[in-house]
Amino acid sequence: MSWQPDALWSKAKLYMSRALEEDRDDAFFPFWSSLALEFLARAAVAKVHPTLLAAPDVSMQNVLYALGKPAPKKGAKSIPASLVFELCKQLVPNFGVDEVALCESLANRRNEELHSGGLPFEQFAASDWVARFYNTCNKLVIFQERSLVDFLGKEETTVAEKVMIAAEEAVIEKVKRSISAHKITFEEKDKKTRERLLSASKEEADRMSMRGGHGVKCPACGASTWVTGDVIASQGAKYEDHQVVVRAAMLPTKIECIACGLTLSTHAELEVAGIGGQYTHTSYFHPVEYYGEHNEPDWEYSNE
Repeated sequence: MSWQPDALWSKAKLYMSRALEEDRDDAFFPFWSSLALEFLARAAVAKVHPTLLAAPDVSMQNVLYALGKPAPKKGAKSIPASLVFELCKQLVPNFGVDEVALCESLANRRNEELHSGGLPFEQFAASDWVARFYNTCNKLVIFQERSLVDFLGKEETTVAEKVMIAAEEAVIEKVKRSISAHKITFEEKDKKTRERLLSASKEEADRMSMRGGHGVKCPACGASTWVTGDVIASQGAKYEDHQVVVRAAMLPTKIECIACGLTLSTHAELEVAGIGGQYTHTSYFHPVEYYGEHNEPDWEYSNE
């Protein structure tokens, strides 16, 4: 057993080579690809340090194994795939909620394939996952200071690049059409209705700013609206002005404009719309509310 990055990388390549030997409409193509993706993600995490793959245990035997000590009698245990993907979101640049969703989707299908009577990879169209798969793999291999050619080979990389470009163009076209359609529909409303909707959107945007939303201008109608997203990293709790302050870096993933109805539900779509920039969400708590009455505070003091 090895959690070293090179060993995990080699295993990911092995599974990918098996996937590429299959017909593209065969169930084994996504099956082997799902295995390759998990080990590629594990290799990325291990590149930071193999101990990150060690499952927590009271005696720290798994961590010690990752540090080079002999494996426990029952064998070393690593963290589950779902946690590996979440770690990639925190460690790998541009690896966000969309990439995690793709990884988890393939892993769930693989688990269903192995542990149930279902056939989740049958009738699983390549158009539903291949472009996102190549894009996700590309981010993971770049993080490991490698390239898609190293992982897929020259011929398959040429195909992958064409697929990714086509997918990107499709997203751009989809977003542009949606923004244009909602802009036209909004402008066709009478002036009083537009003003009422703009006012209602601003009021709700102000409320949402206290609940994790981040204020932006709707790219279709110009209303004051908001995006929501996923936490990339937390800066930890600080004690400022007699309250606990927690700041978190956020990756925007969704917008639902109540003024014109525009909805974009992936980070890639928000990027195309020009509202995909990361932002910081700040939460404020009373110390007792945050830590509880009997917990010892452990915060950083700030004079900011």
